[in-house]
Amino acid sequence: MILRRYTFLLDGLGALVSAALTGGILPQWTDWVGLSPEVFRMLAVPPMGFAAYSLACFARNAGRSWLLGIIAANLGYCAVSATVCFVSEEITALGRAVLAGEMLVVGGVVALEVWVYRKSDA
Repeated sequence: MILRRYTFLLDGLGALVSAALTGGILPQWTDWVGLSPEVFRMLAVPPMGFAAYSLACFARNAGRSWLLGIIAANLGYCAVSATVCFVSEEITALGRAVLAGEMLVVGGVVALEVWVYRKSDA
C-alpha cells in the first residue's frame, strides 16, 4: 500500500529533523532549556536509529508488520522524553515545552501509523 510506504518516509524524515534539533540545535540553548548538551545528545541517538529503520522500510516497501516496530519505538521515545521532563531538576518551563511539543508531534505520527496499520492489509 502506498500510504504505508509514505508513512515510513514521513517517520524517517521526521526522525532526522528530531535528531538534528536535539543533537545539534537545542544543545546550544542550554541556558534557556535547562538541560545539558549531553542530555540532548543522548536524546538524539534514538531518532537516528528510527530514521535508519523507517527509511530502510520505505526503500524496501516493508510490510504492515514493520509499522509495529516503529510505533513501539516512538512510544518508547515519548516515555523517555516524559521521564526527562519530570525527573530533571534543572529543566526550565521552556525546556518542558520543547519536549512536550516533540512528544505531541511524535504522538501524532504514532496515531497516523496506527491508523495506517489498521487500514493496511498484509
